[in-house]
Amino acid sequence: MSETITGTDSVPESYEYLSTLIEHLTGLDMHFGFWSGAEDDASIEQATARLTDIVIDRLGVGPGDRVLDVGCGNGGPAVRIAETTGAEVVAVDVNEAALRRGESRSAASGTEALVTFTHTDALSLPHDDDTFGAVLAFESTPHFELDPLFGELSRVLRPGGALVIETPCLPPQFPEPDSPSVRRYLDLLQARKLHTVDELTAAVSGAGLETRSATDITGHTNRSFHELTDRLREHSQQLHDTYGSSGLDELVEIFGHWADLNIGGHIIEARKPATTTVAR
Repeated sequence: MSETITGTDSVPESYEYLSTLIEHLTGLDMHFGFWSGAEDDASIEQATARLTDIVIDRLGVGPGDRVLDVGCGNGGPAVRIAETTGAEVVAVDVNEAALRRGESRSAASGTEALVTFTHTDALSLPHDDDTFGAVLAFESTPHFELDPLFGELSRVLRPGGALVIETPCLPPQFPEPDSPSVRRYLDLLQARKLHTVDELTAAVSGAGLETRSATDITGHTNRSFHELTDRLREHSQQLHDTYGSSGLDELVEIFGHWADLNIGGHIIEARKPATTTVAR
């Protein structure tokens, strides 16, 4: 039993510490949800599934295509890509326990022939150049330095292929990017930094990719942490044995502060330029 969130010092350890929390709060996926407006009564599970489908649609893939899912976690988006598009998916993460959960989800959905879960570092992928028709980074960029990440993703992306990023972003004039509220949440996930949209698109350009769009979805996602904080309080009894009283109080405080910050969600779409054919 742990009494505080301190002490986790790696991404896999942090996510495993939170695995019981995630199971009670969101099922198996923990990312932004998408609500159409204040009148939308979708549950967290329905809203997160909705955002997953919105992001997958931006990939523009189908049967015969090969997709890389970077930082796949418990495998929800990877399995959903296979289910809805028929594309082959290679899902990578550094958390071996999460990968095993992803394999179980894939088997349960009947997509195990299309989805491969691989334990690897996204900065050193074991794939040849120009391997994938599309790459997905679903709320994983805060864990990385952007230039090496996008350089590696560009390397394995085929000419003409799509890179789709869904991520929390700091507003351009955010008053305290290194505030304790931001830092405590990032430390909880062992994440490096929240980037601005300009930082992300500059790094995309630096990797030789062309940004096609950067869509602000904050108005649709900003309910996420308010909903999560409410559900955390509702499930406090079930979570007490895992986190203890002080651990739960700290999680409520961190999630509550994060909700108040109103950090924006963005979807960024980019393309690798197609190979130019020289006229003869």
